Amino acid sequence: MILREVGVSAINCAVDGSSWMIGIRSGGGRYTNHSTGLEGKFAAEVCKASVGMKRADANDIAKRLIPEYEDELVRPPRGKPFQECFDIRTLSPSKEWLDIYHKVKKEFMDLGVPFSNLKGAS
Repeated sequence: MILREVGVSAINCAVDGSSWMIGIRSGGGRYTNHSTGLEGKFAAEVCKASVGMKRADANDIAKRLIPEYEDELVRPPRGKPFQECFDIRTLSPSKEWLDIYHKVKKEFMDLGVPFSNLKGAS
């Protein structure tokens, strides 16, 4: 859910010409240790990839994604704490969290976010 939320927000900021966007806050910032940095990386990638996108195209993407998490906005799932999403010794994402990141990134690609325009896109 958090990746879809930040991705939609990043697209909107990019196409509207915003100079900044609000930071990542899992569960509205209620829970300690529930952000990992991978969410911020995803937001930055989506924002950069969306620069130059037509507003109508961005709106179509938002209209497809928002219904997938809209019902949970009032009571978002708690998610997992940092130490369950990252190896705290190496500061590397867990396989599970990285798999989710890649799955959602592909979903955004399939909806038309041009990540291929990014230097060093993965």
